[in-house]
Amino acid sequence: MCRAREEEGEFHTLFERLKDKRQKFFRHFKRGLSKFETFKELLHTDNQTKNAQWRCSITTEGRLT
Repeated sequence: MCRAREEEGEFHTLFERLKDKRQKFFRHFKRGLSKFETFKELLHTDNQTKNAQWRCSITTEGRLT
């Protein structure tokens, strides 16, 4: 399940499609893309994680979604 996260997970499959459709993005995340990006930048420095030997860490965008 963890290995398939990058190919089948909601963040990796849905997020990129929603970025192109602003109204659907807003309905799904309850904020516009520009607000999401601003919020992501605010959290980025406090929310950084490192990759482990057996798994990749979840990105700030992934955690926020």
